[in-house]
Amino acid sequence: MAGALAGLFLLLLAPADAMGIDRLDGARRALDAFSVTGSVIVGLIVVTGLANSVLILGFDNLAALFTSLWGQLLLVKILLFGIMLGFAAANRYRFVPGLERALKLNDSTRAVQLLRISLLLETGVAVAILALVAWLGTLSPTLTEM
Repeated sequence: MAGALAGLFLLLLAPADAMGIDRLDGARRALDAFSVTGSVIVGLIVVTGLANSVLILGFDNLAALFTSLWGQLLLVKILLFGIMLGFAAANRYRFVPGLERALKLNDSTRAVQLLRISLLLETGVAVAILALVAWLGTLSPTLTEM
């Protein structure tokens, strides 16, 4: 997903006033299409994440998440995932429709700038999540106190 976000960011990399209407509309369509695919991917990530947590930890150990390094890293990962979902929702429901409106008014500079910032921040959070996943992979999910 981080690679797709980077690709979407690259679609908007050129200065907005140097991009033609066709390129901007193509970027808008790509962002629209990705939002549908991204929603399915997010749903799958949530379901598999919950299933993995229950299989690895069991219901009895959930309270111990707060007292172990592994559990705390998992909670940070979940928090970052929520932040990433916030950026995705802003893109889908605010910034992409804003770009569409801006294209109709032939004034897309600000809309492109907002999308760039949001995509860059969302990609940064995705990279941080990947780093946490790598770190979590080096630890045992034992939930003993620190």
